[in-house]
Amino acid sequence: DCTNPAAGSVDFSATGVYNSGNTFTVELSDAFGSFAAPIVIGSLSGALAEGADPSETIAFDIPAVMPSGTGYRIRLISSNPVQISGDNGADISITLSGNCTPPHITSLIINSCDDICSEGDNELFFGNTGDYSMDFTADNTNVFYGSDPSPTTNFTTSVHDLPLTTDEFNTNAGCPGLFVDAYNQEVPPNSSFIIAHRDVCPLDVLDFTNLCGSGPIYVVYVDASSWQSAGNFANSTTCSGGFRYLQSQFVTTINSEHSIDFYYECALNTGNTGDFAVWDEDGGAALLQDNEGCAFPPSVLPISLLDFTAKYNGINTELNWQTASEQDNDYFTLSHSLDGKHFTRIATIPGSGNTDFTIDYAYTHLNTPAGINYYKLRSVDFDGTIHEKGIVAVVVEMEYVFYNHLTGQIFFPNTEKSYSVYDLTGRQVLKSQYQDKVNFSNKGIYLVVDEWTGKATKIFVD
Repeated sequence: DCTNPAAGSVDFSATGVYNSGNTFTVELSDAFGSFAAPIVIGSLSGALAEGADPSETIAFDIPAVMPSGTGYRIRLISSNPVQISGDNGADISITLSGNCTPPHITSLIINSCDDICSEGDNELFFGNTGDYSMDFTADNTNVFYGSDPSPTTNFTTSVHDLPLTTDEFNTNAGCPGLFVDAYNQEVPPNSSFIIAHRDVCPLDVLDFTNLCGSGPIYVVYVDASSWQSAGNFANSTTCSGGFRYLQSQFVTTINSEHSIDFYYECALNTGNTGDFAVWDEDGGAALLQDNEGCAFPPSVLPISLLDFTAKYNGINTELNWQTASEQDNDYFTLSHSLDGKHFTRIATIPGSGNTDFTIDYAYTHLNTPAGINYYKLRSVDFDGTIHEKGIVAVVVEMEYVFYNHLTGQIFFPNTEKSYSVYDLTGRQVLKSQYQDKVNFSNKGIYLVVDEWTGKATKIFVD
């Protein structure tokens, strides 16, 4: 599965004399039976691997997160003398269970609250470890930021132990034990975390009381020469290029590496203290940019549902979600937005009160408008307590040029026309005639010009 290896064993026999110090190594092919880049999954050394005509059983482990496939093979290699066996002669099937959600950033406090300390000291990253455990060392934790789609400014070059500051986080929240110092700890799967500068001021005007009940939240204290106390992120409504880019690079305790690119749009900032942006594990464009002042909302933490999806069927959008259990759940609310910022309620759906089994819910948003449609789901308890359940987005492609980030394609509304794609220097990089879509993956901002009308549409490729 996503975190645990699968154990097995292979029997072998060999003919001939194997010298002192010989090791037999078990190698696993790729899913197509190729040993061009084999993975070592087991070995045998010592007296059992030496002498004449050895015949033994070697235990092995299929590593966690191995991709599903039906054509895997196993072979054996000896080191002294060097010999390579044929493979085992039959295909092996590996089925990866689980979605293997990577560790990822869930939110960035772009424009933080400060009264006692400097603004930059109180800017925070929120994240989740996904289906993996993590040890937040400097080598395993990297977050980059910049004005280019490939950011290079690293905010996490060192990690520190600050238990007294963690105590201040808990004092602020008013719920002891909510925050835990992540230093020198193995943080388990599906855990929320905060990446904060070592000079963060939890007892400033920040307000974490809304996060009570969402813990434990592990705090990773970092430092870097690039971290500026005066402020680090473009927090006005305008910025050069219009976007700011980030990349997280995390290494888990099973040494799997996960790199995710994400960005936010300056025009969606309010320009006021408290601006934040929200992403899911897929990164890309922020699912939400909002401002709720200095009281951080639960939406900075990951979605707590089993599933929440939106699918456009050509006319309407089908929204589906699933709960694993419910406690005092009176009803759900669904809200809709075309800009990811201003939401309007479109439906109220009764909840199921108290349950300990899986329940599926569905709602159809009729006649979905063109563009990117955002949907926010909330649950409301019998006592009126509101829980943020997440945001999903769906693309409705109608009579206009549009870049689909999911498929890496530019869509054209008219197959009887010609379109040209220009970069911001005015250089033509692509021309399309009589096509409804073309593949395009060059990162940056481009203008797509309808050669019949001269109309230009700006697209962003991440």
